[in-house]
Amino acid sequence: MTAPDRQRDGGPFTAGAMCPHCHVCDVHPMRVPNPAAPRIVQPSDGTVHQVLRFGGGVVREWVDPDVYDRWDERPFDVVRTCTGCGYEFGQT
Repeated sequence: MTAPDRQRDGGPFTAGAMCPHCHVCDVHPMRVPNPAAPRIVQPSDGTVHQVLRFGGGVVREWVDPDVYDRWDERPFDVVRTCTGCGYEFGQT
C-alpha cells in the first residue's frame, strides 16, 4: 500500500453512506481510527523511471513511493467497512 491513499476519503460523516469503491449505499459499520502512524515496510530505492517519446525526449518520469503497512487513518473521525465489498474508508 502506498501513501497517500486519497481514495479512502468517504467525505463528511452521515448515518448512511455510499462506498467510494463499489458505490453500495448502506449504513456501513464503523470503528475508531488507529491513532498510530503507518510504518514504512519497503522504502523507496530512489530509482527514476522514465517514459520516453519515440525519437527521443522524456514524456514522464517518476520515483516509486515508499510502501506502508497500512493506510493512514489519523485524519478521520471514523473508519467504515463496506457491507458490500469490505473496503475500508474514512469519514470526518
